[in-house]
Amino acid sequence: MGRQDKRGVEFAAQLQEQLQEHIPADFDKHMESLNDRLAELQEMINQLAEQARELVSGLMTTYLTVVSNRMNEVMKTLTIVASIFVPLTFLAATRCPPGSCSRTSPEYLPSSTSPRCEPRS
Repeated sequence: MGRQDKRGVEFAAQLQEQLQEHIPADFDKHMESLNDRLAELQEMINQLAEQARELVSGLMTTYLTVVSNRMNEVMKTLTIVASIFVPLTFLAATRCPPGSCSRTSPEYLPSSTSPRCEPRS
């Protein structure tokens, strides 16, 4: 041990002796009681944190269930719409005789020949 190390140890010993004069005799009992109370509080906080985690997990599960149900309703509606329009589209495509109409020609569009659908000025 160096000379400075010895001085540090001596200083710490003197400081401890001076502090012992000002510390009451039952200080250890108070510290143990405080330590026990802090341990109880820490356990209570841990229990509350666990309950909060469980609550958030339950809320998240509920939210995901609601979103899934909404998506199922939308999918059901889209399936009904598709089941109506897919056959109609097939029939419209097959009713046109070969060579008589072109899908890209604007003269076969309903709005181009209808008198009710004239362009606006």
